[in-house]
Amino acid sequence: MKLARGVHHGDITLGLLAVSPGTSQTIADDLAEDILRIAAGRTDDLTDTGQAFLQRLSEADLPSTKVCQGLAIQTLAALPSNAADIRAAVNRLERLMTNPADASRAWSVLLADASLLIERRSARDAPSIGRLLSEQGLGITLGDMRMPTVAAAALSAWTMENNSKFRIIGVGHALSLADAWIPVSCRVKLPETETETAGLQEAMRRYHGWNDRNVRDAKFIDPLTLGRFYRKAVVVAGPGMGKSTVLKRLAATYAFDNVPVARASLKSVATRMRDRGETFAEAFFQIALGDSPVPNAERLLPGPWVLLCDGLDECGSMQSSVTEGLLAYATAHPGARLVVVTRPVGYQPAALVEWRHYELTPFDDTSVTPNLASLLDEILRPSSRSLADSYGFVAEKIKGSKAGKLAARSPMLLSLSASLLARKATLTGRLGDLYRQIVDLIESEPSPREISSIAPGIRAWVLDFLGYQLTLHPLTTAQAVEDACASALSVDLSVPPLSGREKVDEAIAHWEALGVIERLHHDGEQAFTFVHKTIGEYVAARYVLRLKELARRTAFADMARIPEWSEVLGFAATLGGATEVCQALLEAVEGDAGYQGVLQALAIAIEPLRSVPVKLRQSLISKTVELIQSPSREVGTAAAVALSAVTTEASDEIAVAVRPLLYDARDWVRLGAWATIVQTGGTQYEYDEMKAVFAEIPKLAAEMTKLSFGRGLRLFGYSNTQTIEPFALTAARRILERECASDAESLIKAALDHEHLGSVGFLRALMELLREFDCTLHLAAYKPLNWNFDHKAYTEAAKVAYVQVFKPLAVPAPELPAEIVTFPCLPVELSALWSLCEFDNRLASDVWHWTKGGQAESLAEAGRAVCLIADLPLERIRFQARIFLRRLADSKKGASHVFDLPDIDHPPVDWSRAAAFDVDPLKLEPLLFHESEHAALLAARLIDGCAEPATKLSIGKRALDGGRYLTPALGAALARNADAATGLALVYTRLQRSDEIGLRSLYDMIRRDIPSFDERTTSAIARGLKASDYVAVEAAELALAYANLGYTELIQTLEAGYEHWVTAERPLQENNVVPPTPRHILLKAIFALKPPHLDRLIALSGDRRSEVSTLARERLDERLEADPRAAGRIFDAIVDGRLGLTALDLLLKRPKLVTPDRVARLLTWYDSPVAGRRERVISLLKEPFMGRNDIITWAYRLREDEDFHIREAGHRLLREHRVS
Repeated sequence: MKLARGVHHGDITLGLLAVSPGTSQTIADDLAEDILRIAAGRTDDLTDTGQAFLQRLSEADLPSTKVCQGLAIQTLAALPSNAADIRAAVNRLERLMTNPADASRAWSVLLADASLLIERRSARDAPSIGRLLSEQGLGITLGDMRMPTVAAAALSAWTMENNSKFRIIGVGHALSLADAWIPVSCRVKLPETETETAGLQEAMRRYHGWNDRNVRDAKFIDPLTLGRFYRKAVVVAGPGMGKSTVLKRLAATYAFDNVPVARASLKSVATRMRDRGETFAEAFFQIALGDSPVPNAERLLPGPWVLLCDGLDECGSMQSSVTEGLLAYATAHPGARLVVVTRPVGYQPAALVEWRHYELTPFDDTSVTPNLASLLDEILRPSSRSLADSYGFVAEKIKGSKAGKLAARSPMLLSLSASLLARKATLTGRLGDLYRQIVDLIESEPSPREISSIAPGIRAWVLDFLGYQLTLHPLTTAQAVEDACASALSVDLSVPPLSGREKVDEAIAHWEALGVIERLHHDGEQAFTFVHKTIGEYVAARYVLRLKELARRTAFADMARIPEWSEVLGFAATLGGATEVCQALLEAVEGDAGYQGVLQALAIAIEPLRSVPVKLRQSLISKTVELIQSPSREVGTAAAVALSAVTTEASDEIAVAVRPLLYDARDWVRLGAWATIVQTGGTQYEYDEMKAVFAEIPKLAAEMTKLSFGRGLRLFGYSNTQTIEPFALTAARRILERECASDAESLIKAALDHEHLGSVGFLRALMELLREFDCTLHLAAYKPLNWNFDHKAYTEAAKVAYVQVFKPLAVPAPELPAEIVTFPCLPVELSALWSLCEFDNRLASDVWHWTKGGQAESLAEAGRAVCLIADLPLERIRFQARIFLRRLADSKKGASHVFDLPDIDHPPVDWSRAAAFDVDPLKLEPLLFHESEHAALLAARLIDGCAEPATKLSIGKRALDGGRYLTPALGAALARNADAATGLALVYTRLQRSDEIGLRSLYDMIRRDIPSFDERTTSAIARGLKASDYVAVEAAELALAYANLGYTELIQTLEAGYEHWVTAERPLQENNVVPPTPRHILLKAIFALKPPHLDRLIALSGDRRSEVSTLARERLDERLEADPRAAGRIFDAIVDGRLGLTALDLLLKRPKLVTPDRVARLLTWYDSPVAGRRERVISLLKEPFMGRNDIITWAYRLREDEDFHIREAGHRLLREHRVS
């Protein structure tokens, strides 16, 4: 019947059932003849077997005549005793094999596979036969294309060749996609169901912010496994993420696996559908396979096909028609795989909401250097300029620059960076220099279109204009941008408007073809955008610099007041406009209120400082030194950080300016001056004075940390360690250079072995400095850098776990050729098995539980059962397991190389399907007692699916009685599933035992499948609440579940449990670990059954445990929302101290409750001698509680306060209101 359905749905052309001579005559003869008779349109004189088959076809709504025309039963004498027929089969195979000598081994492979097909009652199509042979290193000759197996092999070879290369801008030759492939990051995402109603502004924001989103608990997969298990997939990718390259690599991967695959642009498909009236399938296959060597491949190899569809968002008004075509094809070919790639803007997701959705994401920062090195190797390989240490070369070239983070943003920027490195460019230095190299590289690339008729200068002018316009007005329609550009170009070149428009259109087409700009479709409109926004900002700066002087100065003045233009200003400075940019920034600010403008001007002018006029340079330095002396510690610290970064010939000038501050009484001013003078390389200081300040570092660091995080809140953005740490590193270098080793080590240990100095960057830099001077100084504060983790032992333990799981499956049938030590195809099936057993991302948590070994029979049975349930090809998994274990044994490298199974995305399996197969629950039982929770859980799921109730109950009871860890809970679940009443009785009996083994998991299990409430429930909860705190937490969670259902019988038990834990609660541990407590959970349960009194909530809000106090404040918040009249009592409690000061926020977020008389009463807090109470006044200094003039008056008052935090708040308020 499977063959019949395959013929009917077009998945196969012919269905052949091969039987042996010993097969029943009713099948080999009667049914074989009846099928021929039905195919001829005759249904009379059929045998009983034929009539039964005809009836089943009718019940399945399958057209009997048409289906039987594609079916046949053939008797093959292929047993060992039928030597002559076997020789004939081998002779036929010789004509099919690339190497005729492989025919005998090919026969052995096919024979073993046939046995497995009989066992599983399965079948194979032509491509899968080719895949089976190729996995064993057996090639098929490309001869008669009418033979499906040959045609499939020919199509695979053509597809691999057609998708084997890709190009990078700036590289003159194509690169091998297999060798230069850089794995992109792909994660599962929820489908978007909303249509595009948010507007173009929101769509553009989503487009450029696509790669910046952070999704917690995301499931990542290898993009080369797309479509394997979820057969209908949509991949959403932001700008420059290599969408088309991923599809090419995916096509080659499927083709290598001998799966028929076709790749096409949906934009081209839409055009053919519209212009020629073709169906989706006709247009798609014509575009995808028009040049293939296999005529009518889609009909000769009807499936299941893989369709790789590029650019759904580019279909414009035809998107709905194309989507309907995709859905129609998927319905008609349920076994087909369809992978659709689209950008986030222009994609209408509602129609494909049922499809699995993924998204391509940026690289991890740590992968940039190895990825660049790998890509660089492939670029240089043809030129014989390969590097001995490409990793070291790349690391040195991008050290200390923003190039690494830039390259991590997308494959496009990564490839451009690699291209620059291949040209011996240096990626360190200013961001403007880096983008100049990138844009120059792009502009030097010839057009991928026809020969261009416009000069490169005009193309560059158009690009600059687009950058300026789209930065200034990003939401302008494409038509308006084109019109404005054509009009401006016509004036600039003194040419007719029509000629200007032609040049603009050609230039825009050029930049679109190179992937610099994209035309987005949204809600019937089109808009241009730069693939990478920063490139647009760079060319916008070039455009501004082309303007005449008055227009340029006006533009800079306007930009200086708009934070969004800061990148453009920075680029303009590096392109020669530093003087005008700095003047504009200085003119736009005044005093502390605009200090960031001064620092931005200084940052812009750091490198070209010597190129700006002396007077302007002196003004910049002078203003920054003034800011270091600001009464605001935040402003002073920020100014010192900015000035200390200057390393030009102005260093001595800066040193002279800050020298008077080296002895300032204010510690932040003094330290900022020292950080500046030593960092800039100035010589205006005494070495011994520097050593004295260096020795003060522990005191300064402790004080500044206390101030910065005073009263538990971070006060300002700049950490004071930003001045301490640079000073400490530079001073330490000077000390190592001048002192003897022992003295230097003593000084450094005394000053820097301090708990308040410990940022990752500082620790790394300090350790590198010490190594540079061969210093082996041991610093106790740096233990986190060398925490005691034995990677080698972990790797060996992980190997043991892999071996235990895979070895029982890796039976030698057929024998693996000795030369095969790599996977011929992506081992997605083996990875699926690993994932379905839930070992994929969880092995690390219990790897040590596998070191004891044993339970091979149980693991073998579990692996076989999972393959049967999930329809995974057992023989293929066995083959892949043998290779994996061989690699594991041969490899001398670390875990990252050995454990190279791809991450896959598999649908959840129906564990109840185990009952349909011959799975032995008693063989699985030992695995239920495995110390690995994931192994035990796997066994429980399988036993629950396959065991009869009596067997299941017995296994469950044994697990309840003798299990540890998770096993008792799993046993309880099995027992309850077998017999609810008996199983529950066993659970309650187990809970009353004196020991606590497995109790946490038991309470958790009951909560997840909550039984009816009775007297045993109360007893079980009471017993759990008197156990250890970990068990009590789970018992409290169970009580909360019943409380939410309204069981008031629990009130007395809950209150008693709460009172018990008020005194039994453990204090903070020596290692700062906070022990668990059930009190807040019990309070939730109590409140669910009995609303709390306001007085109780007020009292609880000051509890010693944050879980309890937070809950109390949440309930106070709910009380205020429901009954605003409670504000009076809450306000009184705050004023008289029964409620903590932070409770004031409950009222402040409801301004109507903070009446003028209450504001006046709260303002009297400023007369308090307690700084924390005075500080709460700050939260009232905003609208609607008071007007601007009153706020400023209060800010001046705060600025004179004796408390640091309050003073800083006063300064901040004045800056916010632009008051100096």
